[in-house]
Amino acid sequence: MAAKNNFLNNIIFGILLTATLYHLYIVIHPFTPLSNYHISIFNLTQVKRSIHVFFLLLAGFLITFGEGKEKQHITVGGVIFFILSIFPLYAFINLDIPLQFKFYASIFWAITILPLIFPKKLHIFHLFSAILIFIPTLYLIINFNTLIYRAVMPEPFDLVMAFGETYLVLALSYRTSGSVLPILVLIFILYNVYGDIIPGTFAGPGFDIDMVLGKLYCETEAGLFGVITGVSLKYLIYFTTLGAVISELGFGRVISNIALAMVGKSPASPGRVSSILGVFMGLFSGSGAADTQFVATITKDLYFRAKYNHLIGAGIVATVGSIAYVT
Repeated sequence: MAAKNNFLNNIIFGILLTATLYHLYIVIHPFTPLSNYHISIFNLTQVKRSIHVFFLLLAGFLITFGEGKEKQHITVGGVIFFILSIFPLYAFINLDIPLQFKFYASIFWAITILPLIFPKKLHIFHLFSAILIFIPTLYLIINFNTLIYRAVMPEPFDLVMAFGETYLVLALSYRTSGSVLPILVLIFILYNVYGDIIPGTFAGPGFDIDMVLGKLYCETEAGLFGVITGVSLKYLIYFTTLGAVISELGFGRVISNIALAMVGKSPASPGRVSSILGVFMGLFSGSGAADTQFVATITKDLYFRAKYNHLIGAGIVATVGSIAYVT
């Protein structure tokens, strides 16, 4: 068992190292000879964001598979998530497309969603999910040239890939962060699809599911590879790497201690230290998300030692991140 875990840990380490080197390289890519060849994975925004999401999902599913953190019982949030997830599948099955594409989408749904109802029996589906993420990523890399032009009228395979990647993202979000975020996402997706049946002020136009999926998967202005993913690709990954390097070198505690010497030791000290670091990072980052990520990495141990509630600590650091916008 130990040898198996070591092997898996080595694979995860290799994936994360490859992802880090890839992200570091795309910064200098415009100044290298390879830039003359217009390679999509280094040049095109849509493809770079897709690969960024691919690395996150692949490493995330392998980590959850290795740690065995699948919930051992059915939760209320999991049941709500499961019920809501059925409606987009139902809308997809009612599309006027060949039956085989509906079957493919159902496989994505089953592998990502059924563990919510059978948590003890389907732990292996973590691994299946990690394998599945290769399919929509490779599909986008191969078809990037035409995908972006048919976002409004996607082809059947486009729809399957969009459906599959959306559920893979939601499934990993549930397995790592709980049910709140994926439930909210599904509610907004359902609002886009069924908003026309809501009476009164909050009624929506009610878009077809194929149009919603096309916007989610084929565009760079919204959806899975939209502006938020762009922020993660352009800022978060680098400050995450920087914070990790500082922590591994032992400088994280040194920086925290210097800040503690400035604010004193009290129950409020972790928040004050976070504020000081937030101002420092905001002087040159200008990104609230990047500021938050760096401060969280540096001060994580400080909050643990002070025995802060995880949600309270996360809320403080997230609020501190807004300093970057005004510094």
